[in-house]
Amino acid sequence: MKRGGKKELRRYGRFSVRILPCVMYGLLFVFLLFLSQLVLHPITAVFVLFFLTLPLVDVALLFACSHFLWVEFEEGKHVFTRKSAHAETFSLPLRVVNRGILPIPRIRLLLYVPVAYSPDANLTAVSVMLPPFSAGTVEMASALDSRGVYTVGVQELYVGDYLHLFRLRQDIGRYAQIKILPREISPYGLLTALEGSSHVRNQAENNQVDNGDVREYRAGDAIKSIHWKLSSKTEELQVKERSSNTGRRVVIVCDLAETLGEEYGFSPHTAIKSDDGVAEEALAAAKEAILQGATGTLIMANGLEIHSVPFQGLADLSVLADFLAQARGRVNREAFLHFMEIMPSPEDTTVLYVTAFLSSDCEEVLKDAARCSVGVAFRVCVCRRTEWVSEDKKVFYEAQLSELCRKLTAAGIRVTVPKRKGEDK
Repeated sequence: MKRGGKKELRRYGRFSVRILPCVMYGLLFVFLLFLSQLVLHPITAVFVLFFLTLPLVDVALLFACSHFLWVEFEEGKHVFTRKSAHAETFSLPLRVVNRGILPIPRIRLLLYVPVAYSPDANLTAVSVMLPPFSAGTVEMASALDSRGVYTVGVQELYVGDYLHLFRLRQDIGRYAQIKILPREISPYGLLTALEGSSHVRNQAENNQVDNGDVREYRAGDAIKSIHWKLSSKTEELQVKERSSNTGRRVVIVCDLAETLGEEYGFSPHTAIKSDDGVAEEALAAAKEAILQGATGTLIMANGLEIHSVPFQGLADLSVLADFLAQARGRVNREAFLHFMEIMPSPEDTTVLYVTAFLSSDCEEVLKDAARCSVGVAFRVCVCRRTEWVSEDKKVFYEAQLSELCRKLTAAGIRVTVPKRKGEDK
């Protein structure tokens, strides 16, 4: 398998001629014709006739090879979960099958491969050669280190002839989506201090009752929650919904702001990575709330739309991760205020505002959010982005972050800046 350069990525017609090889073949034919006139031997006439009909046979074989060429590609949506904070390679296999008795000397595929940190994609040329009745596998791989939904596929392929004179294009146009879910990180304890560390979790586990509703088994459900007797009757796994009587409710606001302030030397790549950090911390906080026996809602933005996704069990984390994979943008203040107005039982609610936004109006945004949360416990989690700040701005960034935390604390807002492994000390 050989990858082509950018020069080879031009698009040709359905049936095209290679100019330089054809010119060379034509010159060879003229030379042979001239030689036959000099020699005046019957064998030269045979050679001239052979060279004249050979391209026609070559074209016929080209169409025959193309007829028996098949591309197998699994379309649809493929979901992956990031395992590392660094770039990871995600790939989908593409099989090219030759079902004929003729070998195919040249197959050139134009693959649509996603680009890291961007919704765009690159066209990559891959060349393969197939013997008769054989198949080749091409891995459509791309190194991605950010959550999101990416498109991958094969746009078209070119089949080359035996003389390297012609090419035949086939429009494939088969694509699939790769959804990269946020990385799963351990809870940092953003909610533990609110209601009393591990005592709350133990109490929640002890207070769970077994007389809840019964539903079908979902990925992530605990094995011990399976209702085996009922499952044996229905021949499908049934799970007992366990309810908690802690009465706590957690609202996690996931502020996926697209800017972090150019004064710190942030690039567009940094903004995307900061979004990922916020999504990971919000998902970890939701898991922590569930382990403490609380139910809750995750609020996030996707462009101009505001999504509120409820959660009450560990099985719901996959739904949250799916929404977080494609959510972008800042939570609108008016939409957040409206949500707080219609939220039931504010006295039993904790609001956790997760953000990496650090610019001139960040303090006022968070204070406004705190004022919207009347009668509830309001907390802020600011994801540290020191590793993405330019070297000459690190000290300035840390000073501004400390000043923001000081002002929010002075306003009565509890602020936590998680220190994750791998961050600058």
